[in-house]
Amino acid sequence: MSIAMGAAFAGGAASALCYLAMLGGTLGAFILGYLAALPLFLVGLGIGPVAVTTASAFASLLVFAAVGSSIATLVFLLANALPVVLVTRRVLQCRPIGAPGQAGDGTRFEWYPPGPMLFELTVIATGLMLAAFLMFVTTPGGLPAAIDELLAGSLGEVTGLGGPGGDTGAAAGLRAGLAMVLPGATAVSWLLMVVINGTLAQGLLMRFSRQLRPPMRLSTLVQPPWLSAAVMGFAVASQLVPGQVGIIALNLAVVLAAPVLFLGLAVLHSTTRSRPARTPFLVAAYLFIGLFGWPALVVIGLGMADQWFDLRRRFPGGTGGGEMG
Repeated sequence: MSIAMGAAFAGGAASALCYLAMLGGTLGAFILGYLAALPLFLVGLGIGPVAVTTASAFASLLVFAAVGSSIATLVFLLANALPVVLVTRRVLQCRPIGAPGQAGDGTRFEWYPPGPMLFELTVIATGLMLAAFLMFVTTPGGLPAAIDELLAGSLGEVTGLGGPGGDTGAAAGLRAGLAMVLPGATAVSWLLMVVINGTLAQGLLMRFSRQLRPPMRLSTLVQPPWLSAAVMGFAVASQLVPGQVGIIALNLAVVLAAPVLFLGLAVLHSTTRSRPARTPFLVAAYLFIGLFGWPALVVIGLGMADQWFDLRRRFPGGTGGGEMG
């Protein structure tokens, strides 16, 4: 067995163990489950597409052998294995480039940009979310009602959001609100999980000079120009259209806002490029967003403004859009 294939099997085993640990239900196990894609990304971005396909298949077999559940295995495939294989194959695509009008000289390469890859992941997340709504289309109240019932049963005793004697009007309203946005929030959580694991893997590989492609700069990220308008349109429609259609529009706005959030972060990275305190500022910004949540809305606003007014070119130190690797 070659060293590369040995590393692929080891990465697959590590990914399966992280995912299986999550099934234990503890907080630490959940964190491990969130990192289940990291070993696969290390294999893919450090060895290549064939190795990560092997690692993903091996990890899936281990999950099925351990739990004997086709549903748990399918979840692992959809949430971890297949996205990593897709991202790896995309971001490792490149072509040689040379002077204008000349053939590539084989020494410089144009790499598949992260912007389209992020948008493709957003489309996948949107599709999975819409499929979930479709599965409950014949259920009274649809998917939100099913989630509300699940929350009432599983969280009632712990949080007071439901259960016998605990279903107050305020608690029921809060639970119903959570049920309405949870499909979109879950899709965004999955999207962030893939991006975070891929970024961590690339960073670790670069630290040991084992990466297969150059760094992917967030400051040069671009997205389709209509994206911000679509987010605004779905947000407005969610307030004007009643029933299930309005709820679906709300969740579409939530999911499509995720790449706009990354555009806002790109503005922060671009406009602080030449600042002496850039790293502490960015660390503080990420911590502020992670701890409080609502600052993400400000960053999304920055992303929208960047699409409409090209902020990265207007601010001193900005780089503007563009994604040459």
